[in-house]
Amino acid sequence: MRITKSRLRRTLRRVLKESLHGHMDGNLSNIILHACHLVDEEFGEITVQDVMTTLQSLTDQEIMEHADSMNYGSSEYDPYFLDTVRSVDYDMAVEKMHELVEMGELSDGYEDFFELVR
Repeated sequence: MRITKSRLRRTLRRVLKESLHGHMDGNLSNIILHACHLVDEEFGEITVQDVMTTLQSLTDQEIMEHADSMNYGSSEYDPYFLDTVRSVDYDMAVEKMHELVEMGELSDGYEDFFELVR
C-alpha cells in the first residue's frame, strides 16, 4: 500500500495534536495541584469550589510558570492553554482532583473535600 504525502501530513498532524493535548492534560493537572496547595495554605482544607475560585484568581504569568510549554511555541500554545485553564468547570476540576488522588498527590475526603498527601 502506497502512502500519499497528504495522508502522511494528516497522520503527522493527528499525532502532533494528540501529543499536544496529552501534554496539556498533564499541565492542567499541575495547575490544579498548584491551586490545591494554595487553597490548603489558606484554609487548611481543600474543596473543589475553593480550587476553582483559586484557579480563576491566578494570573496568566503564574499559570504559565507552572506549565511546561515543551517548546510548542508560546504564541500558539500559551493562549490556548490559558483559555483551557480559565474554562475549567466543576466536573473537570473534580475529575482532575480524582486523577491527583490516583497519582498519590491528594487523598479523597468526604464529598468534595480533599487533602494533600504529605
